[in-house]
Amino acid sequence: MTKTNTVRSEFVLVITGSANNDTVAERVAAGVAGIVHHKLTYVPVYGEFDQIRKLQLKVRRSPYAMGRRICAAIDISEWIGHEEEDYFVAAVKYFHDHSDRMSYVFTAGEGKKTELKKMYVMLRTYMHGTMSIDETFMNVEALAKYIESRSAESDAAMLLAEVLMRDEMKSLRTYPVIKSICSDISELSSADKISVDDVKTYLSSENSLMYLINENLSLEYAKRTEKDTGKTGSSDAA
Repeated sequence: MTKTNTVRSEFVLVITGSANNDTVAERVAAGVAGIVHHKLTYVPVYGEFDQIRKLQLKVRRSPYAMGRRICAAIDISEWIGHEEEDYFVAAVKYFHDHSDRMSYVFTAGEGKKTELKKMYVMLRTYMHGTMSIDETFMNVEALAKYIESRSAESDAAMLLAEVLMRDEMKSLRTYPVIKSICSDISELSSADKISVDDVKTYLSSENSLMYLINENLSLEYAKRTEKDTGKTGSSDAA
C-alpha cells in the first residue's frame, strides 16, 4: 500500500484589481476564525524596515493570538518589482518560519498575472502555496456580472460597470463601495431590479459618489443612449 503525503498550503497570492485588498482577503479566507490585516509597506534598501515588528504587534494584540492558528492577510502590492530585494526576502523567510501557526493570504491590487510571476516564485521558493485571480475588477464584463448579481438588469449593470472601470473611478472599485452604490440606486426605483434609467438618474445626481468624483464623466455616461448601452470593451487590471 502506497502512502500519499499531502502538503498543507501555507499561502495563497491573490491578484485583486481592487482598491480594497482587505475585503478580498476576507472573502478568500472565509470561515477562518481569526484574520489579521497588514500592509507590507515598501522600504528601500538601507531604509528602516520595521514591517515585521508591526505585524508581530498586530498578531500579539489580536484576540486570536492565544494558541490559535490565524490567517495573516498581507497586502504586498508595493513590493511588485522589488521582490528580490533583501527586505522582502527577509520578510518571506519570516513568514515561512511562522507558517506553523499562521497561514497567509497575500494580496496585490496592482499588476497582471505575468507581472506577479516573480513575486509568486519568491514566495514559492520558501513556502507551499497557490496564486489566484479575483476577476471582478479586472474588466467591464466581470464587474457587470457582479453588479447584475446584485439585482440589476443586464444593460444597467453594463452601463454602471463601464463607468466604474474608468481610471477616474478606481477608488470606487471595492466590494463595500459597489454594494453601497447598488443600494443607493435601488432606492431610486420601485422595481425589483435596477434599470438603465435608474443608473442614469444616479449618475446625474449631485449626491452620487460618481458625480462627486468626476461630474463631467458621470454626466457623460448619464446621457448615453439605449443603443450605446452595453457596447463596451475589456479593460486590463489596474
